[in-house]
Amino acid sequence: MSSHYFSNTLKIDSGLSSTDKQVVLMDASRINISSLPIERLLSEFELSVLTKRKMPAAKQEYIATRLVLKYLLKRSNPLLKNTPLCAISSQFDDVDNKLKLHSPLSEPIWACLSHSRGFIGAALNPEQDQFGFDIEHCSKTRPFCEARQTFLRSQ
Repeated sequence: MSSHYFSNTLKIDSGLSSTDKQVVLMDASRINISSLPIERLLSEFELSVLTKRKMPAAKQEYIATRLVLKYLLKRSNPLLKNTPLCAISSQFDDVDNKLKLHSPLSEPIWACLSHSRGFIGAALNPEQDQFGFDIEHCSKTRPFCEARQTFLRSQ
């Protein structure tokens, strides 16, 4: 296994500044969807996507990823402080296949998401770097090395 692979590890540090690249991890299975004012949290586009999700776990993961991305965006851009969450929308760009956050006060911001068995991760990529991460459930029936080969690309 290459040393490059292990040099790209996640650093867990609660003292990051708002300009650092951050990956927020969360257990989405704890979200009680019925208690949330969904119409005030998601854009019209996101609401239309959510209605297509049939499984409760898929709905929880979708809502969690979008709310974390919006939290990160508002935290990183003071101009968006008073912007309602429903005015920020996440959509995949058909041209470059990148997930982007659209807001009324800024250019679209690239974003990364991952989810696995109720856990989600979300990050902004405003520098448009080659950046990504994956949350992968590992078990004895699917060892780490097999998962790594599936998702790790050589440059």
